[in-house]
Amino acid sequence: MGRIVTLGLFLLAFSLPLLAADVALVAPGRAPANSHFEISWQGEVRKGDVITFGTEAAKPKPYMSRVYPTKADSGTLRAPEVAGLYTIVYVRGDVVLASVAFEATALTATLDAPDSVAANAEFEVEWTGPANQGDVITIGTVTGRPIPYKSRAYTAKSGPTVKLRTPEKPGDYSVVYSSGRIVVAHIPLRVTGLEATIVVPAEVRAESDFEVKWTGPDNPGDRLAVYEADGGIRPYTSRAYTNGSGGLVMLTAPAKPGRHSVAYVSGSTTVHFVPFEVSDLAAGLEAAATALQNQGFPVRWTGPGNPRDRILLMGEDPNFALSRGYIANSDGDSVAMPATALAGSFELQYVTGGGRVLARRPIEILPAPQPPGTLKVEAVSKIDSLPAVEVILDASGSMLKRQGGKRRIDIAKATLTKLLSETIPAGTKFAMRVFGHKEADSCRTDLEIPLAPLDPAKAVGVVAGIEAKNLAKTPIADSLSLTTRDLDGAGERILILVTDGEETCEGDPAIAIGRLRQQGYDVRVNIVGYSIDEESLKQSFAEWADLGGGAYFDAADESELAAALLASVQPKFVVRNAEGEEVSAGTAGDPPLTLGVGAYTVVFEGSGGERAVPVKVRSDTETTARLSSDP
Repeated sequence: MGRIVTLGLFLLAFSLPLLAADVALVAPGRAPANSHFEISWQGEVRKGDVITFGTEAAKPKPYMSRVYPTKADSGTLRAPEVAGLYTIVYVRGDVVLASVAFEATALTATLDAPDSVAANAEFEVEWTGPANQGDVITIGTVTGRPIPYKSRAYTAKSGPTVKLRTPEKPGDYSVVYSSGRIVVAHIPLRVTGLEATIVVPAEVRAESDFEVKWTGPDNPGDRLAVYEADGGIRPYTSRAYTNGSGGLVMLTAPAKPGRHSVAYVSGSTTVHFVPFEVSDLAAGLEAAATALQNQGFPVRWTGPGNPRDRILLMGEDPNFALSRGYIANSDGDSVAMPATALAGSFELQYVTGGGRVLARRPIEILPAPQPPGTLKVEAVSKIDSLPAVEVILDASGSMLKRQGGKRRIDIAKATLTKLLSETIPAGTKFAMRVFGHKEADSCRTDLEIPLAPLDPAKAVGVVAGIEAKNLAKTPIADSLSLTTRDLDGAGERILILVTDGEETCEGDPAIAIGRLRQQGYDVRVNIVGYSIDEESLKQSFAEWADLGGGAYFDAADESELAAALLASVQPKFVVRNAEGEEVSAGTAGDPPLTLGVGAYTVVFEGSGGERAVPVKVRSDTETTARLSSDP
């Protein structure tokens, strides 16, 4: 006799004696429809032999599960989807050499779910059933016919409960258990309409941030967005997701004055919308009629003061600014304009984040009476104190790429470990947020180390456990915005974003950074771009860091990444002239600044307060300055 295979407690097995062709089958007498089970065979096996299903009369049926016998002497078949009486046949050419009677038994399943669920909402379904490979629980019509492309869950990959999402359109549906093309069970499901409320200001200035209060279903992916006045979709405008917002989000008004609306959107359905008016903008500039070459100068402004607004010094090329100062970095209503090495007639412009020029003013840059000098502010060799520090680490799919035989994520983890072990003093208020390491095709961002005094060994252990996830996305803007919650009550803070790619979750990092500054947080945003090849992306990172009062560090390889992380925690400084006006700024260790001849004060900013170092810049000479407490 051949080997007898059993399937559960209810399967029988039969074996036929060897025929003239010297083959025999051993198989269960019955199995649940659409289930997999094992068979075996004995005897001479030839190329082209097939084991499959036949009718009760042992006539092979087309398009059924099949096995091609080999010397392995066993294989797996899948029972027909339709319950009934069949045979399992061994076929050579057109001849059935052996057969076994077989019954595909009917399937049973149970489903338990709420009778009524809101549209586009997740809900749980309890189930029992055969859990055959490919069995699925999904949304169907009211008569139990599965609807293509609707929410589904595979039973073989789940426990006793699964989660489904209701359709966006209200109405009567069903929850369906199907195995192959057979509906095993279904229960009714009513999908109810959604409700939401929105409170917005009656009038908002163009391009400015404004608060929106809301109530609504808060389904995953629900969002508030700026739409047309009649509630029509307007792509690529300001939006904010409801998840975790606590009923309050910030949006940015369009640049175009006139009537618009804020809509609550769930999936692709506009649940509710409220119109509001966008008013036009005006601005003004005040500055001295002249300034000296290689000498920074202050500019006073009036205007909307939106986070991404900036003052530009423009020359002949309308596409290239000679220097810029961000409104978000203003000292009150004054922006310190960086020096320019050119002399001549120029124009100051107040430019909105959307690119509109609201005010213009001419200025003459006069040649300096003497050639300028340079000021080198040396890096601090031993950092003894720091404000609160938060690292935002990109662990998305692109960080799995290799460089020098190592994965980018492993290089980043090694350099971050060194920063935590050797550079940031133990006890410093520290937090770490990571994105891309939890779910594929997701914009998820997680606080992996909550704010607390730094324990280097513990923090290094968390870093060691981070693994990049292939196909995960890059939610830079959301991660930056959430730092207000991460560092609540921390006071002065340094943010260090380490990333190798651009925003891919529909956020606007510039707006997120601008809001941090506009909301009064004492924050410096440093961005470390790791292995970035695209020049336009490097420029965007540099502008974002400038907007955030920090610096951009371009790191092409492992050694540059380590140097960039070290530079990102160096103390920040400003340079004031003899009149006390801010003329330049930077971070210790930056390349030398070009300044006009004269007396200056380098003011270091730190958790222990300001520390001033007087310096004199001489013509054609490099002057150095260092933090007085550094050896």
